[in-house]
Amino acid sequence: MKILLVDDHAADLVLMKTYLKTAGYDQVLATTDVLHVATLVEQEHPDIVITDTNMPKMTGFELCRMIKVKFQDRCKVIIITGAVSRDDSHVAAQHGADAYCFKTSECEEIIRAIEKIK
Repeated sequence: MKILLVDDHAADLVLMKTYLKTAGYDQVLATTDVLHVATLVEQEHPDIVITDTNMPKMTGFELCRMIKVKFQDRCKVIIITGAVSRDDSHVAAQHGADAYCFKTSECEEIIRAIEKIK
């Protein structure tokens, strides 16, 4: 299974990539450039795209909608957030997300979301 991580914070990408590889996901790509995601999806064919909600240039919700419109069911999308005071799961669902979860330092919720939708 190939996973593409999208987050504007490089340190978060390193952390998530490390935990996902430890959990047995060895094909993990990462980018901080939200505007490059469509090209990466086209070239790399990830099974799942995991995107943060708050990023400059395009939100995770907008990115999810773009992926779902352009690539239909080619890949699943998980939207993650570090904003523990706000639950936007309904907004994520409206934009076509396959899952929505909170970003934690150990990535347990992300791994559970991957297992649930794969």
